[in-house]
Amino acid sequence: MFKKSRYIPTPEGDIDVESAEVRLLKLSANGAFIHGLEDAFQDVRNAAIDSICELSMHNQKFSKRAAEFLVDMFQDEIDSVRLNSIISLRKIGTLQPIELDPELLQITLSVLNDADPIVRESTHGMLGVARITSPELIPSFIKDLLASMSRYPEDQLSIYQCFRDFGSAHGEYIEKFIPKFFKMESSYISKEINQNDLGHIGNLILAFNASISNPKILSILPKYAFRHYEYLRDKFPNCFPEIKIPGDAPRQSIRVNADDNTQSFMNQTIKMVFSMGNFFKTGDFKSALRIAKVCTNNLKYISHVPSLSGSAIFIIMYLDCVKTIIQIKQNYLEASSFTAAAGTAARLLSLSYTMEHRLIGLSVPSKTFVIYLRVLANIVWIFGCLTESNNGQGLSFLSKKGLLKSFIKRVSDLQRKIERDNFLSKNLGKLQNKLNKASISPTIENMMSLFDYIMDYNLIDIDLSDEIKRSEATIVKPVSNLDQPLEFQSEFPSTINIEAELRNIIDTTSVAIQVIFPDQTIEHFRPPSADFVFIEMDKSQLRTQIDISQPAWTESCYIQLKVVCEFEPDIPELDQHILRQSVDGNISGSTSENTIDLSEPVKYYIWPRDLLSKRIR
Repeated sequence: MFKKSRYIPTPEGDIDVESAEVRLLKLSANGAFIHGLEDAFQDVRNAAIDSICELSMHNQKFSKRAAEFLVDMFQDEIDSVRLNSIISLRKIGTLQPIELDPELLQITLSVLNDADPIVRESTHGMLGVARITSPELIPSFIKDLLASMSRYPEDQLSIYQCFRDFGSAHGEYIEKFIPKFFKMESSYISKEINQNDLGHIGNLILAFNASISNPKILSILPKYAFRHYEYLRDKFPNCFPEIKIPGDAPRQSIRVNADDNTQSFMNQTIKMVFSMGNFFKTGDFKSALRIAKVCTNNLKYISHVPSLSGSAIFIIMYLDCVKTIIQIKQNYLEASSFTAAAGTAARLLSLSYTMEHRLIGLSVPSKTFVIYLRVLANIVWIFGCLTESNNGQGLSFLSKKGLLKSFIKRVSDLQRKIERDNFLSKNLGKLQNKLNKASISPTIENMMSLFDYIMDYNLIDIDLSDEIKRSEATIVKPVSNLDQPLEFQSEFPSTINIEAELRNIIDTTSVAIQVIFPDQTIEHFRPPSADFVFIEMDKSQLRTQIDISQPAWTESCYIQLKVVCEFEPDIPELDQHILRQSVDGNISGSTSENTIDLSEPVKYYIWPRDLLSKRIR
C-alpha cells in the first residue's frame, strides 16, 4: 500500500522550482541568448544571433520578442555581426511577421548610412519584409531611403525593390498618403510631376504595389500616373506589378495582337529583303539600295519587340554588309576607293566578328556568309595596301608576300570549314590558285587578277527566318555619379563594385569589364566564374569587384565602364591591325580591336587625390 506524500510548505521569499508557473529551463535559455548577444567575442555574438534566428523561424511568439534584440545588434561595432543580425531578421521576416515601432525603425534607418554596400542592400531587403506599427512612420521611412539613394546612387534599384515589397505589405497605410504623394489639392487640378523624378518614381512604386492588396488606390490616382506606369514599368520591370488600367482592354490581349501584327510585318519585310537580293544578283544596285533602306527602317521598329529583336538586328547587320559590298563594287578602281579601302575592309571585318560572336542561333548558311565576308574584307584591304605602296607611302607592317601569305591562310581555313560539294569551295579553290601564283610572282598582272574577285563576289543564300538572340548586358551598379565622384588616395587602389544583368550569354569566360580612362587607355578585368550566378536558362547575374589604380588627378573626371565580350580573331596579327581602323571610326561600337560591346557605357566619376602627401605637409 502506497503512502500519501506529505506536503512540505515553501518558505516565503523562496521560489518553488517545481511550480508549473516557473520553468527554470526557459529562463536559463533566455538568459543564455542575452549573455551571448552581449559577449565580448564576436563569434559568440554571431552564434547567439544564428540560434535566435533558427528558433524564431519556428516560433511566432519568440520571433516577436527576438526582433527587438536583433535590431539592437544593428549598432554592433563589428561589421560581420551587424550584417548577420540584418540577414537573420530578414530570414525571420519571410516566415514570421516582424513589426517595427518608431524606436526600432529609427535604429534600422540609421543603418542606411553604413559605408558597406552589402549592409545597406541587406537592410533594404529586411525593411521589405517588415511591417511598421503606425502610418505616421511612412514619411520618415520614405525620406531616409531617398536620402540614402542621393548619397549612394548605386543603391537605386535595391531601394526601389524595397519600396515594392513595403508597398505591397502596407496597402491600407499607403492609401492615406496618395494625395500627398501626388500633390493632389481639392481646390486645384493636380500638376503633373516629372516622371524621371527619383522621389516620384518611389511614390509610384509604393502606390501601384499597394494597389495589389488595396485596389481602391487605383481609383484615386491621377490619370498621368498610369502613363508614367507604362513608361517606368519598362525601365524598372522588377519593381512594378502587372495591373489592369481602369477603362483599358486587358494588357495580355493587347500584347498578343501587337505581337501577331509585328510578326506579320516582319514576314513582309523578309520578303522584301529576298527581293533586294535578287536585284543585287542582277546588278540593279540602285533598286537594291532603295529596298535595303526601307527594310532597315522597318527592322529598327521591329527590333524593339523583345521576341523579334535578335532576328531583326541580324538582318539589319546583313543589310549593312550588302550596302557595303555594293559600295565596293560601285567604287571599284575609282580614286575615292583607294583611300577608303582600309576603312571599308575594317567595317566588313568588324560586322563579321560581331555577328559571329554576339548573335546566337545562326544557321550553317548564315555562319558561312559571316565568315565568307572576311575573304572580301581581306582582298579589299590588300587593294588599299598596294595602292598606298604604289603611291610611295609603303607599309612597314607587311610586305606584299606577307599580305598574300596571310590571305592564303584565311582561304585555306575557310575551305576546311565548308562542305566540299558547296559551290563556294570551287570559288575559293580558284581564288587560292590565283593567290599562290601571285605569291610566287607578285607581278601587276597576277595581282590585278585577284581584284576581279571583287566584281565576281556574290551573296550566299541564307535563311532569314532563323530565331536569333543577341547577347547583351545591363550594368545595374554603379550608376553615374556626377555630383558625388568617388574620391580616394592615389597611393592605394580603389575598389568598385560591379553588378550587371546578362542575357543570352553562353560562355561567361569571354565576358570582361572594360574600363576606359580619360586619356583613352583601356583596362580589362575578367571576373572569376564564381561571380556569375545563373538565374534562368538565358539570364545570369554578375556581381564582381574591380580595383582601379591611378596617379593623382587635378579634378574629378569620369571613366567609362562597359561589359564586353572578348574574342580571338582568325588571324590575330593581321585582323587586329585591320580592326584598328574600325576602332578609330567607332564602326563596331567597340573601343578595342578584339572586343565587342555588350552593354551601354556607364560614366562613373572618380577623383584620385594625393591626400597622403597633403597630410604629411
